[in-house]
Amino acid sequence: MNSFILNKRPLSYNRALRDADSKREYNREMSSGFLRRFGAPLHLQGELYGLVYYFQKKHENFDADNISKPVWDALKNLMYLDDKQVKFRIACIYDLGKNKIKRLDFTGVDPEIISKLIESIDNRKYTLYIECGRFSEKHITFNLE
Repeated sequence: MNSFILNKRPLSYNRALRDADSKREYNREMSSGFLRRFGAPLHLQGELYGLVYYFQKKHENFDADNISKPVWDALKNLMYLDDKQVKFRIACIYDLGKNKIKRLDFTGVDPEIISKLIESIDNRKYTLYIECGRFSEKHITFNLE
C-alpha cells in the first residue's frame, strides 16, 4: 500500500475538462506531493485499487466520483503507467464542519502518514488522502453498513 497526503482542494473532473490551466497546475501539485513522499516514480504493475478521501472544513459542492478521476489521471507515469490499472476506486468527501470524526481505522498505515493525516485534518482547511495498492477480491465488500 502506498499513500500520501496533499493539503489541496481537489479538482473536479468537469473543471479539468474545461480549464486546461487548472488541470496542469493540479497535475504539477499532485506530482510534487507524490515525489516528496516517494522520491521517484513507483510504476506499480498489475491491477490496483485506489482511495481518495477528501476532508473539508467548510462545505463545498463536490461529487465524490468527480474528485477521483483527476487524481488517477495525475498519477499516471508516477504511481503506475496507465490509470486503467486502477480497477477498484473509493472516493469519499467528509465534511468536518458537519461531522466529527469519532474513530478511524489506521490498520496497516505507515505511522508517519497517520501523524501527518491527523495534523492536517486538525489544522488545515483541505486534506486529500491518496492511497493505491494491489487489487484483490478482498476489496469487494457488500453491506458496508
